[in-house]
Amino acid sequence: MTAPESGPPSMKPLQWLRTLFRDPQFQEKEPTTRSLKLVAAALETFAKPNGADFFASRAQLAGPACLSETTVKRHLATLQNALYLYQVERGGRRGTRGTASTWRLTTPDQYSEWLIYDESSNGPSGRPAGKNDHGSPR
Repeated sequence: MTAPESGPPSMKPLQWLRTLFRDPQFQEKEPTTRSLKLVAAALETFAKPNGADFFASRAQLAGPACLSETTVKRHLATLQNALYLYQVERGGRRGTRGTASTWRLTTPDQYSEWLIYDESSNGPSGRPAGKNDHGSPR
């Protein structure tokens, strides 16, 4: 598998969702886990057929999932920390207009392969988007 120039490889949305739902860390029946799965399902609806870079804002994800933007933000962070979601580019305010973040669906296995590729070939940076050398936000 050839790693892309920037970030881990993507995964097809339905395959990604099945992998995520089968992961033991997301098998609990708690309301938090259920709402996380709603956010994952909302992400899947915005994803391109190959799971590669797509745009989705917290507001866009909150609507279909019937959750607050704060809850969506928390679940996006959980998915990123679990290595199921890679933030290609951070959205935000640009003048008077806001822009959505750019996301990529991935899995812990694909993410790990990308990090190994990075270390062995001086490829792209192995840090998640928005992190500096110390792992803290830029």
